[in-house]
Amino acid sequence: MLTILESPLTTRLTSYAAVVDALKLNYDDDRLVIEGLIAAASGLIRHHDRIRQSFARTRYRETLTAWDGRYLVLSEGPVVSVEQVLYRSAAFASTDYTLVPTAPGRAPQRALYRARGWATAESGAVYPLLSSPGDLVWQIDYTAGYLLPEDNRDLVTTWSAIAASQSYQDSDGRVPLLIAGERPVLAGFTTVVNNGTPTVVSRTASTLAVSGLILADEAAGEEITVTCRTLPQDLERQCIELVRSMYLERQWDLTGPHVVDTGGGTRLLNRAPAGMPTTVLEGLRPYMRTI
Repeated sequence: MLTILESPLTTRLTSYAAVVDALKLNYDDDRLVIEGLIAAASGLIRHHDRIRQSFARTRYRETLTAWDGRYLVLSEGPVVSVEQVLYRSAAFASTDYTLVPTAPGRAPQRALYRARGWATAESGAVYPLLSSPGDLVWQIDYTAGYLLPEDNRDLVTTWSAIAASQSYQDSDGRVPLLIAGERPVLAGFTTVVNNGTPTVVSRTASTLAVSGLILADEAAGEEITVTCRTLPQDLERQCIELVRSMYLERQWDLTGPHVVDTGGGTRLLNRAPAGMPTTVLEGLRPYMRTI
């Protein structure tokens, strides 16, 4: 069972600005249409039967029945941090398992590795996996997914810097779901020392504690930019190409000599085939599940 502990700020795999640039449109041309196509294309990719991944950075709680193998496979990826692993309320030390890294060009990794296997207690005793099928329940709290293009905060006026806590605060409660160790780029503060590339120490929806900079007090009001996306460029590119295809298909349906008046309305001739273009499917192949 998968429960969302904290939802993503966005699930869109690209932005309006990126699509407009790719399609060479004026900035406000067909904005409502394109915004809708971005949401639709993102959904088609996420829910494709060979992908089935949110991709958006999200905090989850998942309960699983383990097996006697060394890999515990979670539902979402890539897994970027694990808050806790419990077996019947007993916590496992983080040193007892490792995250399997995602290899370049491969599907986002969703597995935790444990050398002694997930059916063996730290004492060496074997859990009653075979005698009680379905009873070996693990609870894993983890964060998975990428920070998407719209997780970048552009020209916001709700961020302030706090010297005492060495943190940034967002009165809007929309701090991206960064994890400890990540390094966003902040710019736009009047006080120069508040700009730069700090290292995240901790994060809540309204506070981002950092190290690596010596922050000075500065009230909100300036137009602050926070750059933090981790979504691979090739994945965003496939979403843009799918939006392009859907947009051109829509134009094909509405204009041109292939639309004929039958007296009682219009009829489409030689309509372009619906669905995901083969080139987009090929580009998405590295993100398709292997298990």
